[in-house]
Order: sequence, then C-alpha cells, then structure tokens
Amino acid sequence: MRRTVSVLALSVITCLAMAGVASADHTCTASKIKATGTKALKKLICHQQAARAGIAADSLCLGKAETKFDEKFAHAEARPPCFASGDAAAIEANVDAFVADIATDLRPVLTASRCAGLKLKAAAQKAFAKLKCHVTAVRKGTIVDPVCLSDATTKFSDKFVRAEGRTIASR
Repeated sequence: MRRTVSVLALSVITCLAMAGVASADHTCTASKIKATGTKALKKLICHQQAARAGIAADSLCLGKAETKFDEKFAHAEARPPCFASGDAAAIEANVDAFVADIATDLRPVLTASRCAGLKLKAAAQKAFAKLKCHVTAVRKGTIVDPVCLSDATTKFSDKFVRAEGRTIASR
C-alpha cells in the first residue's frame, strides 16, 4: 500500500514536470496535482460506499469523479504557465490504475464489508493527504515536507489498525 501511494505521487509529479522549464508560477502544476488527489479520493470513496453496501462501485459516482477531474485539469491548463500540457490522459491512467489496485487489494470480493469500507476510506485519505503535501511544496517552490508525508502515513496506519480492530470486535 505504501509503495502504491508513493508510486502514484511520483508518477503524477513526473508526468507534470516532464516537458518543462521551471517557472516561478507553479499554480498550474499545483492545481493539476490537487485535481489528481481529489479524483483518487472521490473514486476510492465510491468504492468505500460500495463495500459497505456489498455492491459494485456506482458508475454514476465514479463518473462524477471523472468529470470533476476533467474540469479541474482543463481549468488548470487554461492558466499557464504549465510545465506540461495535454497530459490529462497519462495522469488519468495512473490514477485509474492506482484506484483499481487499491480497490482490488482491499476488496477482492463484492460482499458487504465494513472493514473493507473503512480501509478504502483510509487509503483514499492517505493518497489525498500525500498529494496535498506535494501541492504545498510545489506552491512554495520547495521540496516535499517529510513530516507532512509521515503524518499522512501515521494517520493511515492508525485508521487501518482501528478498522481491523472493529472487525475482530464485531465477531
């Protein structure tokens, strides 16, 4: 799980920075990273809700996350300078693969599971929090704060352990 979130963050940032010359205004890149984190969060929340109900993720819920991402990404690119343009499809593919991996790992069967739902929500929040750390760094023009990343991991670990504890207690 830790590796997957790190890979998502790294691939998003690499894709966003590939084409370009550094600029003092990082608004576009920060907005794209934020849109990416929001998409991952929203899609995993769709899977969380489905896990609690014991159904497949709602296509309408997933579609809303897609639409919002497309809108936010296009809006970011409309406000240059951007390090890269036209990279929405590559970023979208990374996020979709990330979400699919997490959903499959945490919910291999489509039965109702409060535990799987809580774990999916924790994973969603971790991915969003880590990408938010990157947004802050990009906006400030600095490196990513390791404390910010560590805090996201710690909160995730705590929530994950609590989710497993609730499952054991309810048996």
